[in-house]
Amino acid sequence: MRFPRFPDPSLATVVAILVTLPIVAQTTRDDDARFRRLFEQGRHAELAEALGRKLSESRPHPGHLLMAAETAYELERFDEAERRFAEALALDPTLIPLTVRRGATLVRLGRTEDARRHLSAFDSAPPRRRAAALFGLGLAAVADGDGVAARRCFEASLKLASEDAACAVRLAQLDLSEGRNDDALALADAVLARHPMHTTAAHVRARALVALNRTEEADAAAARHRALLSAHDRIAGLSASVATSSTPSAVMIAVARIHAEFGDRAGVVRWTGYVAPDDPLFRQAMALRETRDTATRPTSRPVR
Repeated sequence: MRFPRFPDPSLATVVAILVTLPIVAQTTRDDDARFRRLFEQGRHAELAEALGRKLSESRPHPGHLLMAAETAYELERFDEAERRFAEALALDPTLIPLTVRRGATLVRLGRTEDARRHLSAFDSAPPRRRAAALFGLGLAAVADGDGVAARRCFEASLKLASEDAACAVRLAQLDLSEGRNDDALALADAVLARHPMHTTAAHVRARALVALNRTEEADAAAARHRALLSAHDRIAGLSASVATSSTPSAVMIAVARIHAEFGDRAGVVRWTGYVAPDDPLFRQAMALRETRDTATRPTSRPVR
């Protein structure tokens, strides 16, 4: 993460900066580590508040603005997300390769042409960024009602990033709408194998089973989908209380146990990985982690 250059100061100011810079840099690193931890744990409302304070108290940093944009997107504050993206790019135009999500934000705001123009800059990007841009173009096509173009974009994106759950789910939704129920079920099952708490994949799976007249399996899938929605509500309530709890480690372990209940190994690791070694609950957290193998990071937030 690059930091803005200091203005050209006098010799006395240079000395003062050199004396204080290690402290400033360490403080910034500590803040960044805290921000990343909050984002990874899905504590977006808490992160938005912390970033707001940071941006109001000091010279805006493009990296912090970019994280604020991503956080606003997660909270579905799309106007705010677009404003933060624009502010970050004004400070550092080289951040453009990192802002594929801006295309999805523009789609959410109904600005599909702007989204296409923005995402066209990624034609020669590395595979993962190109995949993300194609996904954004697929979203724009869906918004315009062009299923053929959307499928073309989603399939191209998956070829570049086969592990992208959001793209696979969108493609499964297209399959459902076109009556390709076996394909939709296969994609939903593949997503759930990696991300057991992905609510939209669970919903697609239930709908595909209904369409295939597999009634008993469909009933079970629908029940699991309802249980997942309830679990995510519980997780949201618990994660919101972490900052004010007198025993935050206990709250994190409670969240981890919900992930464990649904076989979400990566969620267990993520929520128990930040318990301090001197915390009385450290051993309990480690014991919980040892019952689950590490998996890829889940994408449990619903794809709307």
